[in-house]
Amino acid sequence: MARPIEARWTELMTRLLCCVLLLLALAPGAGADTLGQVSLPVNDGPGGEAPGDEALRDGLERLTRRLTGRAEVADLPGVAGALATPDRWLQAYRYQQAGDATRLELEFDGAALRRYLANQGAPVWRGEPPTVLVWMVAGSGRGNVVSAGDDLADAMTDVAAQRGVTLRFPAWDEQDREGLSVADIRGRFDEPVLAASRRYGSGWVATAVLYDGRQETLNWRLMEGRETVTQDRDSGERGALLSGMVTAVADTLNERYGDEIRTADGQQKDPPTALPTTSVGTGPAVAGGPAPSATGPDSFDDMTLLAVRGVSSLRDLTALRQALSQAPGVASVEVRSLDGDQVLIQLSPAGLAPARDVAGLSECGESQGRALYCWQP
Repeated sequence: MARPIEARWTELMTRLLCCVLLLLALAPGAGADTLGQVSLPVNDGPGGEAPGDEALRDGLERLTRRLTGRAEVADLPGVAGALATPDRWLQAYRYQQAGDATRLELEFDGAALRRYLANQGAPVWRGEPPTVLVWMVAGSGRGNVVSAGDDLADAMTDVAAQRGVTLRFPAWDEQDREGLSVADIRGRFDEPVLAASRRYGSGWVATAVLYDGRQETLNWRLMEGRETVTQDRDSGERGALLSGMVTAVADTLNERYGDEIRTADGQQKDPPTALPTTSVGTGPAVAGGPAPSATGPDSFDDMTLLAVRGVSSLRDLTALRQALSQAPGVASVEVRSLDGDQVLIQLSPAGLAPARDVAGLSECGESQGRALYCWQP
């Protein structure tokens, strides 16, 4: 007996809404945590295949520099162990084409890696380090203020980001120029500099003057409020001078905001001897691609990915996500793939046991090497 047209229309619209919800969940930047995102150039073709260990180690090492604020990380506690199995930290990857260039976008479990490094005794940022506002004058004669979007500003911002530090350059618009002049920056007049900085809301301010000449000279200082915390004047090649300034700023912030796990008597805590036993997805988070796979055991106590059957409507999917998000300790719930009535969901952080606390969710088999759960609210 044919179903009424209303019922078929309702089913069609429900499935359409499910697809829309999935695409939104998989879209780059759609609620994704940027902590663990790393972008690498691809030099040998358009990509498409799963990234190898060399690329994963490169990406994981870059992420480790961001999390610790250190330029050299190889000798830090726990780093060698993390780099030995880089795929365990990978949650998703995709290839992105921009003109003739291809980039490999990696998404690691940054929160889990930061916890692991901290537990091993490595210094990590305590939360997000503060943004540093940079007032820089460059060029011959009086010079010009380097503003947001300038090539010089972008280059310095990129270098700082590799250490987990955010530099901000001013708009240098009419509002800035009303109360601040190039001469104020060159002459290190604190009052107008700090007054102009208030609109940007940063407690850390750097001023710098890059002098042209046969050998360029960079004179800079870093202030917290009215206090000059560090400063330098050096001559040489422009790239080395700017890199040296960024390195010194990052080192200063790292000393202030970096952290090491220590015991109550102030001694450094002995690091654990084993890697965490979390299971991390390692497949591409792209619609139509293969579902992410997981490494390690798939038990309630060691789960990052949940394969759930019985999600046949948008209402089911919404109810499941809501129930999981309310389970103790769950920070985020992300849909990774949808196939018929089966959905693959990623939970963050790793190492939780949410399924025990979710009514209607029970183990009912196996799918692609991992435990399969059924949803019957």
